[in-house]
Amino acid sequence: MLRPRRSVPAPGYKDDADTAPRLKKVQVTIGAACRSRGSSVVTLGLRRRWRVMKKIITSAVLAAFVFVLGGTAHADDPMPNVTGENLAIAYGILHYDHSIKVKDVSGAGRHVLWLRNWKVCRQSPAAGSSKANTAITLGAVKTKESCPAI
Repeated sequence: MLRPRRSVPAPGYKDDADTAPRLKKVQVTIGAACRSRGSSVVTLGLRRRWRVMKKIITSAVLAAFVFVLGGTAHADDPMPNVTGENLAIAYGILHYDHSIKVKDVSGAGRHVLWLRNWKVCRQSPAAGSSKANTAITLGAVKTKESCPAI
């Protein structure tokens, strides 16, 4: 049989004449309720944890469904024309797909780090064609530079 623990007041706690009897009454009521059901105080903690775990699992499953359904909605769309657009805007038009490859077409071989500083000069696949199961590649230069001739 488990006995309820005695609560120890925190340092600097002033004992209030109204609070102490109410706390004892709550502890005794919880203990009596647990004993009448044949359970212990420990099972109350497990029940709370289970409720929290159910909420976490439900949220994870819901997020997975949204991710899966959201990813398939844009697969059949034709490839939009993003040439001349800012690279950050082009990513938005292409639904922020992480499989998009960006290359510097100026010949300098630079890496694209800040999307807002670049503009799109070329795109593969061409505008209007199907982008399903196709690697999307954007050729870009800095916004102040002009696009090179093909």
